[in-house]
Amino acid sequence: MFRKKPSSLSLDPRTRNPRDFGHNPLRELLTKLRRGKQLAIPRPGLLRHIDYSLYNAGSMQALYGGGVPIAWFRVSMGISGVDQEGLDQAQAFYISGGIPFLYHLFLDFDGLTQANHFLTVANPVIQVLDGKGLVALDQETPLANNATRRPKSEAFCNRIRAASAMKTALYTNNNYANTWGLKGAWIKPAFDVTWQAQWSSGDPTQIDGWYSYADSEEKKRCFRQSGVHPTHWWEDAVTGITSPIDVDWYYGTLTDIKTLLGLSPTLEQRVTALEALAHTH
Repeated sequence: MFRKKPSSLSLDPRTRNPRDFGHNPLRELLTKLRRGKQLAIPRPGLLRHIDYSLYNAGSMQALYGGGVPIAWFRVSMGISGVDQEGLDQAQAFYISGGIPFLYHLFLDFDGLTQANHFLTVANPVIQVLDGKGLVALDQETPLANNATRRPKSEAFCNRIRAASAMKTALYTNNNYANTWGLKGAWIKPAFDVTWQAQWSSGDPTQIDGWYSYADSEEKKRCFRQSGVHPTHWWEDAVTGITSPIDVDWYYGTLTDIKTLLGLSPTLEQRVTALEALAHTH
């Protein structure tokens, strides 16, 4: 299959600065020593999953079969970048029985143009989800004008909502949220979900204006990326994934996220969607 060459700003996750993502090596070393042989951090009641891009590898059938019912997939970047691996695996995950969430890497272009590009690239997945689902705007690229991040983000979300029934999410870390203005009262009207990257074995630090982990209803709109397996000792291996992988947690149940997204297809609807997807390959 032909694969479009990724943009030079496709953001290889291996180049990310761990400190930007809240990693404190000394604190984590001390925590590891205290825990002894019991390393992996259990997070009871939370839904463990992953986010996937062209830098990852694995079997989506094995991932879903291993107990991961949801996963994020990068499909587009800026106004022209396509993550074909992410798009293909999002479709494979759906065929395997999972619910694929999608994300778009924000670059310093007009928000409306970026949204239109995403909608074009992601259309095969959006169609099988009956126009519903979840798309995250991935804000982790420093090469942007911070003064225009908010209006461009809002334009992106407004276009997604006008063109589909998809819900919108914001992904970034605490450091970027605080320094790039990705916080405050404008966040909730713009985004239906917040997805916080904080690489730590402990609990996340609440970002101003984001959905609250402490609120029984708002936490159903909270996602958190807690680290990378096998880089971080507190993250267990993920069945079906054969590369380093970002590990995420959802603070609600599978029923909660289906309800939020309006995803309750009947068996007949799912079979019809699968048949339509098969015809595109």
